[in-house]
Amino acid sequence: MARTGYTHQNLPDTLAQRVQYVRENLGLTQGKLAEVANMPVSQIQDIEAGIELFLSPAVRQKLARALKLQPRLLKGVEKEPARPKPPLSQEAKDRYIEEILHHPNETYYCPECQNPLITRLFQRQDLEENRLLEVKATCSKCLFKI
Repeated sequence: MARTGYTHQNLPDTLAQRVQYVRENLGLTQGKLAEVANMPVSQIQDIEAGIELFLSPAVRQKLARALKLQPRLLKGVEKEPARPKPPLSQEAKDRYIEEILHHPNETYYCPECQNPLITRLFQRQDLEENRLLEVKATCSKCLFKI
């Protein structure tokens, strides 16, 4: 692979900008880059548009070779795909409920997105007229609820 003298410091900070910058410096069109890298032109377009933020190792190798870059110069600006968080356990939800019951006027935050929770307390009575307190909490931004 030809060395071009590129480093992380003298290249743009995003994968999209970096690929486009190097491609244009090599005088390649998106179509020509796709041909040289043996990739669909639509994939090059998606990368340069910022739609594809993470490359598989095989794609990274092909693209780096076509751009005459070391693959680490592409990997360094890729964005890892988001990994879904495991759902909150019932035990953790119960702790939230207990905390809200004991301190109803405090501000609580969503464990999933850190935005404020909207909390409500309901007083009810069962058939034997025992007083019951029920807690409802929903996130102000995401779909989290207790």
